[in-house]
Amino acid sequence: MTRAFLLRTSILDRLSSPLCDAVTGLGHGQTTLENLERMNLLMVPLGDQQRWHRHQHLFAGFLLERMRRENPAVVSRLHQKAGEWHESNGTTPEAVGHALAAGDFERAGVMIEGLRDSMTTRGELPALVRMVKSLPQEVLRSRPNLCNMYAIAVLMPASRLDTAEAWLRDAEQMLSVNGEELAGTRAGRPARAIEVEKVNQPSPRPEKSSARPTLLL
Repeated sequence: MTRAFLLRTSILDRLSSPLCDAVTGLGHGQTTLENLERMNLLMVPLGDQQRWHRHQHLFAGFLLERMRRENPAVVSRLHQKAGEWHESNGTTPEAVGHALAAGDFERAGVMIEGLRDSMTTRGELPALVRMVKSLPQEVLRSRPNLCNMYAIAVLMPASRLDTAEAWLRDAEQMLSVNGEELAGTRAGRPARAIEVEKVNQPSPRPEKSSARPTLLL
């Protein structure tokens, strides 16, 4: 049982008793974690209350590689279980990571859309951008608000304005059928956002200010 527990939990960045029970299906997660820590089996406690643990990084890599060799088809299902647990327990960013690892890009896209406002408010835009960039382009283009997020958060800061404009117009076109507006664009006018960004590009003359307004998602 210990071997199965170690292999199945190797997909987790951090471990708690309820999460381990949900992922492994073995039960007795808390007892197993305590035994592993007491036996010094490369288990690291996180925090003073010892509610969370993690595998030592090199050991986790070894376990995960073994798991992929022995049961490659099981790895995706374990990630799905972990993602479901995190989503139901309010740790959605970790749920997104597991959905991406499982190849469930549609589910990841739905969750990323839901995280936009809260992560932006908390100043976690770089992490949000990394999530958006992890999605395949076919998934991005199938969801208008993801198109919008990708254009504003990824393309425009990189000065790829013509490409960003094309993405925003694709998103606007998808929503126009239902009379909706893009989240994060003013009055549903992505072209205006592009125009403002172009006007505020750094001036080639050193005496001119190159300040640009912050664009909110």
